[in-house]
Amino acid sequence: MKYALRILTALTALSTASVTASQTGTTTFDGSNTFTQTTNFFQNHGANVQRINDRVFFGGASINDASSSDSHLDWLSANLIGFGIPTGSEAPFASQLLLLNTPWNSTSHITATFGAESLAQASTAGISGVDSYCHNNNTTYATPCWAAYFDAKKMTSATGAVYAIEGDPGSLVASSTSDPFQQGNVIGLQLASGGEYPLTGQYDVSAAIQIQPNPTKFKQGIVFSNGALAPGGYALAMPTGQGFGWYSAAGTLDATLVDVSGVLTPSTLALSNATGLPLTTGVTGVLPPANGGVDASEWTSYAPIAVCSQSTGSATCTATGRFKTIGKTTFVEVGTAVSGSFTGGIISSISLPAPTANHGLPAILTGRESAKSGLTWTGYANPGANSFSPFTYANSISVSTGYTIYFAGTYESQ
Repeated sequence: MKYALRILTALTALSTASVTASQTGTTTFDGSNTFTQTTNFFQNHGANVQRINDRVFFGGASINDASSSDSHLDWLSANLIGFGIPTGSEAPFASQLLLLNTPWNSTSHITATFGAESLAQASTAGISGVDSYCHNNNTTYATPCWAAYFDAKKMTSATGAVYAIEGDPGSLVASSTSDPFQQGNVIGLQLASGGEYPLTGQYDVSAAIQIQPNPTKFKQGIVFSNGALAPGGYALAMPTGQGFGWYSAAGTLDATLVDVSGVLTPSTLALSNATGLPLTTGVTGVLPPANGGVDASEWTSYAPIAVCSQSTGSATCTATGRFKTIGKTTFVEVGTAVSGSFTGGIISSISLPAPTANHGLPAILTGRESAKSGLTWTGYANPGANSFSPFTYANSISVSTGYTIYFAGTYESQ
């Protein structure tokens, strides 16, 4: 195999014999060189191992003078600086191995190709076309670490599409089915936490996929093209007990859609405080009222305060109530029982579960005394009031012992 290399260091020729650790830092060869293939892999088995140090530039990168002042730039450095990245900060400036295609050669379509085939493998250990590692072990600075970074820019409207990364799996035999409890054997992208290192000493990672603005935004999150999924396939398959969560701020979970039964059917999904999620035709369940649906929850009990007074003796008014508020609409039911030995008794007010809206119109509740007189009553609440005043049809507020008066109605609350 022949290589035309530009080595940016003063090096001396390496023997193909055994090399000690102190000898591996110096190597040089000029022009075109041929290295004999031994078919061995390890040096102590006779393999011919070449060691190149400092920095290596290939192809279009070879015009870079590799100086800290960046006085003679390769095309990538020039483009990055054109994007506003300062000189000395662009990626080629810090590259140990820099490979660029040669833009002056129309045949230079691919910068580097990596391939691996399993034909000669004698085990099931697995092979890889490319391995990339980043071990973040700086004890002084909080330095970010990327095992791989892909940056693709559409430079002009005349250029074609741009893809930061594409994976094209394929199979010449039937592939297995993948679901939350079994791995498929032909996969486009697999993210596995832990890297097969021992579990002891490791922690769960933050997220499998994280989508961030940097600083521009994505027009869509994840798009499934028409026909991309085989018939019967699900766009998202999850194990039972998993679901979706909506956050309004860091650490603030506002709404969830979670399987709670172990069976993923619409009737067994718990929907909490989610808006903007219309149910489609054929889906059963209850739509929250914020989305134009109904509210199936029970009413809430409350303890109204009923104010009674009398001319002589002692009158007692005991009230119970239930209510529900949806948006700014409050539904209420109140029952008041009058007891005691007295004369000249009256009932002056009964408290509401929520104040009435202060918009200029009173709230009216309808009522009836059901134990003694059978008279109709009306509850009248002024705008912005916390209670209503009860009156009979004759505009009286008189009560007698044994009276049981019920009120019910709807009003706009604050």
